[in-house]
Amino acid sequence: MGLFGLHLNLGPTSGAYLIGTFVSNVLLGATGVQMYIYFRSFQDPLFTKIRVLILLVLELLHGVLSMQAQYHYLIDNFGNPLALTSSIWSSNIMFSITGGIILVVHWSYAIRIFYISGSKILVPIVIVTISLAIFSLGICLSVELFINPSLLNLTGVRENLAKAGLTMAAFNDFLIASTLSFHLHRARTGFKKTDKILDKLTTYAVNNGILTSLTDIVALAFIFAFPESLYSVAISQVIGSLYSNSLMATLNSRQRPNVDDPSSFEFSSRALSTFGAAANPQIPVSTKPAVERSFLMSFDSSRSVAVESV
Repeated sequence: MGLFGLHLNLGPTSGAYLIGTFVSNVLLGATGVQMYIYFRSFQDPLFTKIRVLILLVLELLHGVLSMQAQYHYLIDNFGNPLALTSSIWSSNIMFSITGGIILVVHWSYAIRIFYISGSKILVPIVIVTISLAIFSLGICLSVELFINPSLLNLTGVRENLAKAGLTMAAFNDFLIASTLSFHLHRARTGFKKTDKILDKLTTYAVNNGILTSLTDIVALAFIFAFPESLYSVAISQVIGSLYSNSLMATLNSRQRPNVDDPSSFEFSSRALSTFGAAANPQIPVSTKPAVERSFLMSFDSSRSVAVESV
């Protein structure tokens, strides 16, 4: 950018932030489609629906604030390069919103792990505790940006808060993916139909965990490699949307319920906690058909859905 004889390289700063905003809003559209499919296809418990609605509100709020920030820098302050050196209220708040999205998603996975592990509480408590810490760090980062909005020097307290938050998020993603994979593997009973579903759930758990943790790691790497740029901030624009999409993909990966066919009911976390993952029973071959029918009928058929999947 050339202005009054000044030549500014906006690629690592405003350019990166603009691209991050664009990708984030594209993913917001994908999240909206997934939520539409979810509410059309499933009748989950109220608590699950509330979590999905909270995600929707946070995602929409994040999208609106990101566009407001871009309008401030690109339209209201067009031709004013000094405006690019300070953060504004909308961009500051987005770090807290991203922390809130991560908290809701990790909390949801912690509930699933609690049920499929046979109500073992240690790992879910660790996951929720780390998620609360990430959310708190997001709030602290927002406060720091309000106190010191200058973007000329991003090192110091703000950099350390971002590093801590991304590191804990990546660790939590790895912990969730590995724990889900372990318990889902234990749930294998030798039934071809049920094992196929378990393999599908394991694939979703691993893929979602790898995607979000790698994104956190890439953002962390950019902080170390380019501490004065906004590359890491651009990636943080996308992180919240990736978490939301990972949870919605998990919810929508379930088979659509069919009241006339009990075998169409997808595995629920609570069903797994009472059969399979929690006890890992050794079942004689002669009893497999009866046991499988019993397992499939263990769902809440009065509501035509699994009790709860996440």
